[in-house]
Amino acid sequence: MHPMQAPKLKMPKGISDFRKLREGGYYYADKSNFVAEIAEAAEIVLIPRPRRFGKTLNMTTLQTWYERLPSGGTHTELLNGLKADFTPGSHHEKRGKIPVIFFSFKDVKEPTWADTLMQIAVQVTVEVRRLAPWWEGVSLDSELRAQLDALKGGKADRVLLSQTLRLLSETLEKVSGQRPLLLIDEYDTPVQSALVGGFFDDVVAFMRNFLSAGLKDNSHIWKGVLTGILRISKESMFSGLNNLDVCPLTSHKFASCFGLLEGEVEDLLVQAGLAQQSAEVKNWYNGYLFGQNTIYNPWSVISFVSDPVEGCQPHWVNTGDTRLLENTIADGDGILHKELEDLLVGTAIKKTVDDHVTYSRDGIRPNDVWSFLLYTGYLKANGPLQDVEDGVRVASLSIPNKEVTVAYRKLVRGWTEAKLGRSEEVTTMLQALVIGNEQEFGESFRSLVNNTLSHYDVGRKQAESFYHAFVTGMLVGLGATHFVRSNRESGAGRYDVMLIPKDFVKYPGVVIEFKIIGKNETPDDALSAAHAQIDEKKYVTELEAQGATRILKWAIAFKGKEVFLSLR
Repeated sequence: MHPMQAPKLKMPKGISDFRKLREGGYYYADKSNFVAEIAEAAEIVLIPRPRRFGKTLNMTTLQTWYERLPSGGTHTELLNGLKADFTPGSHHEKRGKIPVIFFSFKDVKEPTWADTLMQIAVQVTVEVRRLAPWWEGVSLDSELRAQLDALKGGKADRVLLSQTLRLLSETLEKVSGQRPLLLIDEYDTPVQSALVGGFFDDVVAFMRNFLSAGLKDNSHIWKGVLTGILRISKESMFSGLNNLDVCPLTSHKFASCFGLLEGEVEDLLVQAGLAQQSAEVKNWYNGYLFGQNTIYNPWSVISFVSDPVEGCQPHWVNTGDTRLLENTIADGDGILHKELEDLLVGTAIKKTVDDHVTYSRDGIRPNDVWSFLLYTGYLKANGPLQDVEDGVRVASLSIPNKEVTVAYRKLVRGWTEAKLGRSEEVTTMLQALVIGNEQEFGESFRSLVNNTLSHYDVGRKQAESFYHAFVTGMLVGLGATHFVRSNRESGAGRYDVMLIPKDFVKYPGVVIEFKIIGKNETPDDALSAAHAQIDEKKYVTELEAQGATRILKWAIAFKGKEVFLSLR
């Protein structure tokens, strides 16, 4: 088969329901070992994973394996011959024998609290109607039946809605003689929307009551399984729930159940006649580490195999609502932006990581930014997390692959445009920088700083880092003609910024060194020190090694919003 010919496989792009996937004859990477692992897990399990890494598919697999329908029928035959079928374990004891309560909040992404509550009520009504045949014609307490009828008819108030899980589990155990399995998929999606929409307290208060009613000291359920992107702090949503086992992506638990393993990707590419593309697919979509397993992004791999003619594209990053991520980056300080620039040029950073990322009404706490990026799939841990004192863990973090690099470049560009706009002035200024027009660059850059930056931005102790990030963010606009390098080793030190032209005939190389003017220092002193550092540390070594015969050495010094520069 030609590598660009359409695959013969029937790819399940956009299909996250196990039953539909199996009945439709779609390609399936066998993850049914999840069924056996859940049977041996704690009573209540929370499994945070990045979006589109197979959470809903695994939850519907659990439902298919365990569920007995009100009619007495099952769908367990859809797992015949899969791993769960021939793996020994206690999961066989309840195969097709118990009721299943299933809620998915993945589509609850409303702009207001009123709309969010209405959408949750719709989800409740749909599920209650699906389960209602269990108790129809069965003698129930009149008050309980009235409550169930209100839920079924979409007439429940907020208090009754919050008691849904308790009422359903109690009723199903009573009428079936079996404690049900409780599945709650993407539990934190409403919270993410609330952070952007400004109704965080309302959503958290409701979800706390909703989950507590179903999970805290509820003897009427067999097990509860929750998935989401992040763990919301115990104080915010899981207060008093002492039987909750959180299994983040750094845990060995369920490490092979989400995403695609390297062998699974290689097998898929062979079956699709695309084995020649394996190196490109790896470069674009590989790089995640779940437990000790190297993981590929399943959504992107499946999207590529579904339509390989266009080659690898940023499928995953183009499908998600990144407003929370964008707000987190945009609100960060200069240090954060500089570290993002380090990541973009391939430099790993060492950071404290906490499994318990805490949402608040103001968004992600500054201390949790790196944990947030790790657990949402925008960073990877380069090896196991290292334990240090007082339960703190540290990880070496880097960008996992080319696809996520694209996402970061968009974020940096967005941050820069928020500060600078899309004016022709910026384009003209950057061109003056790379050709060495000192007067034009100086006038444009000073005007830009005065018009766009605040004294708060440049008046802090991290002012040099802020200016570094500010300038490097602007330089993203040179991506078509230059490689931008930040804070990397060359010669005997680490330069601030380097521009390596893609065409050495057309453009000279560029080295930029930043200095904050000291209390007893003149602008000329700071500029001279910057030039001396460029020369003494031999920062031009990397450019010369790549063939540059012309090199511009820019020294840029700052004092508050005052800018001084010198070109040699």
